[in-house]
Amino acid sequence: MGEVSVSHQPSYNIGGPEGVFIKSRILISIDLGTPASFQDALDGMHVVATFLSMAAGRAQGISRIFADVNEGIRDAAQPLSIYRSYRWRSPKRSLDTPHPSEIPIDP
Repeated sequence: MGEVSVSHQPSYNIGGPEGVFIKSRILISIDLGTPASFQDALDGMHVVATFLSMAAGRAQGISRIFADVNEGIRDAAQPLSIYRSYRWRSPKRSLDTPHPSEIPIDP
C-alpha cells in the first residue's frame, strides 16, 4: 500500500462573536511510493478510512481529498483537489458519539 503518515492540526479562537472554540483536524497522507492508477489510490484511501473507523469504534468521515500528481511541468508535484459525487461522510447520530470508556487506549 505504501507509507501512511498522520498529523494533528489543532486550531482555536480566543473569543469573538462566535465564542471560544478549539477544533482538531487530523491529516492523513498516503505515499504509494510508485506511480499508481487513480482507482488504486482511492482503494488505498478506502482501506485506511475503514481501518480508522474500526480503530475508533465508529464511522469516520472524509471531508477533503487531495492528490499530488507528478506528471506535468518539469515533473514537479502538482496538487489536485478531488471532489466526489458520493460523499463518505458519516451521518450525525448520537450512536456515533463514543463514550469516554470506548476510546482506544494508546499503546
